[in-house]
Amino acid sequence: MALANGYVGNAEQRQGNLPAALLSYQAALTIMQAVATADSASTQWQRDLAVSYNHVGSIQTAQGDQTAALASYQAGLVIAQHLAKSDSSNAGWQRDLAISYGFVADVQEKERDLPDAVTSYQASLAIKVQLAKADSTNAQAQRDLALTYGKLAELYRRLGQASEAGDALASGRAIIASLAGQDPSQALYQQDLARFDKQIAALKQP
Repeated sequence: MALANGYVGNAEQRQGNLPAALLSYQAALTIMQAVATADSASTQWQRDLAVSYNHVGSIQTAQGDQTAALASYQAGLVIAQHLAKSDSSNAGWQRDLAISYGFVADVQEKERDLPDAVTSYQASLAIKVQLAKADSTNAQAQRDLALTYGKLAELYRRLGQASEAGDALASGRAIIASLAGQDPSQALYQQDLARFDKQIAALKQP
């Protein structure tokens, strides 16, 4: 039933019917809370519960209810932290944790809580660094890491931390430049490079 509600929520979200999507996701969340509580030893149910919280948070964010979204994302983050801590070798759970920190950071940024957003992005970055090192041939992991450097750089810039912003931009651009060198035909990497160059140029302006 939770899965069915999740599918319905996905469809309604794609159609732009956010109130209906939220109701479907909340119904799925309620079911998953009961299932995860009844079988707390099941890591799959725990992960599914975290995903349900994130689905609810995504709609709340889209509706502009950042306070509710932050609470939902933080609830998912707590579960992701527990799973990642229980098995640090599980790359999937580490990735989930990095994503959860990113969700929290995005809302904190929208709420103009920039110092906390930086802290959350830094936590996400630290995990993505390890994932990228562990799988150096995974282009998506490398790009995810680079884009997180870019997000951090923008926050540093807004906080007046030009040196930190410059370092983050240099790190992120170097990763994208390497990916572009390996696959020159990939337009996405060229777009990424252009965005990094734009950020770097903006940082240099007085």
